[in-house]
Amino acid sequence: MRAGDTFDERYELVEILGSGGTGAVWRARDKVLGREVALKTLRADSPDVETMRARRRAEAQVAGSLAHPGIGSVYDYGETSTGPYIVMAVVPGVPLSAVLREERKLSPERVMSIVAQVATALDAAHRAGIVHRDLKPANVMLDENDRAILLDFGIARSSDHEPLTLTGTLVGTVDYISPEQTAGRSATSRSDLYSLGMLAYESLTGLKPFRRESQVATALAHLQEEAPPLPPEIPEGVRLLVERLMAKDPDHRPESAAQVAALARAALQDPSDATEALAVLAPLPRAQPAARQRSRVGRRRVVLLGAPLVLAILTFFTFQAVGDTADRTRRVVDVVGLAAAQATDRLEAQGFVVRREPLRGVKAPRGEVMDQRPAAGARLEPGSVVTLGVAAAAPRPVAPPTTTPSPTAVVTPSPTPVTGGGGGAGTGAGSGGNGSSGGGDKSSQGGPKKSGAPGKSTGRGKGRKK
Repeated sequence: MRAGDTFDERYELVEILGSGGTGAVWRARDKVLGREVALKTLRADSPDVETMRARRRAEAQVAGSLAHPGIGSVYDYGETSTGPYIVMAVVPGVPLSAVLREERKLSPERVMSIVAQVATALDAAHRAGIVHRDLKPANVMLDENDRAILLDFGIARSSDHEPLTLTGTLVGTVDYISPEQTAGRSATSRSDLYSLGMLAYESLTGLKPFRRESQVATALAHLQEEAPPLPPEIPEGVRLLVERLMAKDPDHRPESAAQVAALARAALQDPSDATEALAVLAPLPRAQPAARQRSRVGRRRVVLLGAPLVLAILTFFTFQAVGDTADRTRRVVDVVGLAAAQATDRLEAQGFVVRREPLRGVKAPRGEVMDQRPAAGARLEPGSVVTLGVAAAAPRPVAPPTTTPSPTAVVTPSPTPVTGGGGGAGTGAGSGGNGSSGGGDKSSQGGPKKSGAPGKSTGRGKGRKK
């Protein structure tokens, strides 16, 4: 498909917004209703196409059933010979993940505002019986006024729909997945709240607290480890709310997304209100010194527990990535020509670590990816590094130093006596070195004629009698 083509006799393709191994997202124009839309397509030859087809259909059904200003709207779903597609509203703005890459971390006030908005959108989904199950910064769009829109219900689960993944596997993104999902239990509305807590923690600190050397180790860290404490400068009400959201036991988290939204707003307006409201929740268990000295029996129980967990997690990561094959490696997508933020989003979605190198002296818009290593099509394991060469701002041209020429002395010649008769006074007015002679200068008897000096000069000569 190319820009200018008409898709399914209705949607005129304008420009591609993103693409991957399984499909693409286009900005398009609905020729029937005359409005701009986002068209999400799936390639018919994509790996595990039937599972992906089910996801697209369920995403359309789930998001289409939710009418809320904080949730991206779905207009239509259809299938063609090239595969299924979804038609969605175009959401202006940038993903929170891109904002965090640029700014690293956000102020507590801004984070609580985003948390309150996302929690309000989640509340609408939860009241409709839908659990998102993949809440992360990449699925939260922020417009220029920091209005948050929740996207991508592709792996959401409703009481009216079957889960969209293979039986016995996990769903979600490893950096934000809840402990109960890691343990193989069903996700609930409180699982979404845990993911929201991870999103808030990362937004406040710029860190993913459980990121480890592999995805399996990261998933186990969610289950078995505590996140590092938030910095002391974080207001107490904000800190307590984020700690509660990230509680390992779902029962220790807030009861609902609506309660989270209220607590986040209270933390913005009066932190003491949020602190008092959180105090009425069930107290979090505090680690005792004795707990750190586990008995041999306790250690053995943890090891035995870890074996089935690792097996479940390995099964999950075999199938969780879009377009993955049975092998753990993934094909690197082509990101040359994209903006650096968009390219990083795509590669990180595949599980790769992205490094950027500035390229100077290249003729390209600032921030455009000019080179990627390894090249597109290479197969790498998750966690591998992909290096992007990104066009940097050209150095400002430095003007060559200007030299002021030394002043040149102007020598005015002495008047030359004119011999001969008619020795009246002669006046020559010269302009720019070309003088016009008058009076006695017209006579050639008195010797050679002299040019006027630069500027205006007056020469007076007296005739001399022989």
